[in-house]
Amino acid sequence: MNYSNYGYNRAIRPPLFREADVVLFCAGFGVFFILINIATSRWHFSVRQIQEIAADSLLTMGFFYLLLWQLLTKRRRREQAWSPISLSRARDRKNIEQAWDRDSVVLGYDALGKP
Repeated sequence: MNYSNYGYNRAIRPPLFREADVVLFCAGFGVFFILINIATSRWHFSVRQIQEIAADSLLTMGFFYLLLWQLLTKRRRREQAWSPISLSRARDRKNIEQAWDRDSVVLGYDALGKP
């Protein structure tokens, strides 16, 4: 029998929200509402101007987030796709000769074309 700290094979689910997530979420909305209040009362922005600034900011942040994600995960996504690579015979011959000089064998190539 499998006796764990949580009883007899009972499935345990993590909580939907952790305390830190809720606190950060509430703090973010608090800062957001304070900025809207300052924008309308002190800077005399109209609601339409605030909506435009918010939309432009969200689009800009979304663009930069996706750009960074594309650049940072490019190698991993290419390795996971594992598409067939084309390798010239001269390059393959060079890799084989380098391996033979080290008394080893080229077993194959990874997704990026490295032996």
